[in-house]
Amino acid sequence: MVLSCTCTSLPQLLLCSGLFPTAPSQPHLAISVELLAFYQALFEHSCDLINALWYNILQVHIECCAKSIIKHCHQTVLDHLNHMQSAQQPSFTVILPSSEQFSLSQLCFTGHTFGWLLSDGGDIHITLDGNFHHCHWCSAGSCPAFYDPTYFIPKVQVNNVGCWIEQVHKWPLRQQCVEVPDEAIDQSDSNKQKAAMDCFDDTGIMALICHHDIPLFFANINMPGEQQKYSVALLEHLFSHLPVTATVVALYDIGCILTCSLDKFEILNNEMVCCIHFATTAMHTYGHKWACQHIYNPHITTGLSLSDGEGTEHLWSHFTKLIGVEQASSARLEMKGIAKQGSEACQILGDCGIDILELQNEWASQCSAQLSIWAHKYFCIY
Repeated sequence: MVLSCTCTSLPQLLLCSGLFPTAPSQPHLAISVELLAFYQALFEHSCDLINALWYNILQVHIECCAKSIIKHCHQTVLDHLNHMQSAQQPSFTVILPSSEQFSLSQLCFTGHTFGWLLSDGGDIHITLDGNFHHCHWCSAGSCPAFYDPTYFIPKVQVNNVGCWIEQVHKWPLRQQCVEVPDEAIDQSDSNKQKAAMDCFDDTGIMALICHHDIPLFFANINMPGEQQKYSVALLEHLFSHLPVTATVVALYDIGCILTCSLDKFEILNNEMVCCIHFATTAMHTYGHKWACQHIYNPHITTGLSLSDGEGTEHLWSHFTKLIGVEQASSARLEMKGIAKQGSEACQILGDCGIDILELQNEWASQCSAQLSIWAHKYFCIY
């Protein structure tokens, strides 16, 4: 409580004390004059919206110029290395990274030799996955175009791939070597509507990351389901930055479905198809049929080592702060410990009393029998 006499009003008394009243007659709150002066000085020296926008544009322009200079110098060094190594290793090539994303994953994209066989694990392991929790409201509109996204490929590029897929589906099927019968491959839910199109113009994002969980490229999903055009567009964009001899192992939830499509239709050229091997991610593979797992399970496929394709789940976990509070997250499934499963499996193998070589031969026979078309179709003999 502040007391004042009749010769001096309460606001005058507060001002004499260095406080500014919030009301002219009966103020209940007063603010320090020095604090208000400090705030005014900050406001005068702060940048307005127009100047902030121009500063951002100038900063992006300077960064692009610096990256262009660094890229040119790096290209010169790589050309010199290619020239020196061409006589010693003609079947391998030095990678020519042409994007900033590749510099973020030094272990994946700064090697000197490429051309490893896919049966030995290939050169690069990547993961593809779509997320439908990151939606864009139609009513939100778009901001002025002042920045070219580095990680997101243009929608025009994705739509062109979609038009090409629709066109090749009208062509005759290609001759293919079937590893897994069609009946053993689960039908994909890529056409299932996972977001309301009447509220959103972008229903999610599709990500392509490297083996070390570093995001390389994204694509906006503007259709209800996870259609194949997004994964194909990301793969084409990746191969456009890689040498022609580079081999890639792509882990994808529905990699078996995409493999069948690439074998049946000329979606990608033969040179690119021969350099790609698909596998399902480790946790999603258990939702596929057993015969499908023989070929696409990363823990069974030779050469994949500990690659499980679950890096995208780590990426989506980092992005959870970008999801609005009204969005619902998926429920988690409880799993047994991997160490416990491994010890139980070793105990079962030890108790059976059968030689490991004999078990491997039985496993090969089982794979051959379950991958046969006779195991999935009924034939009538007349």
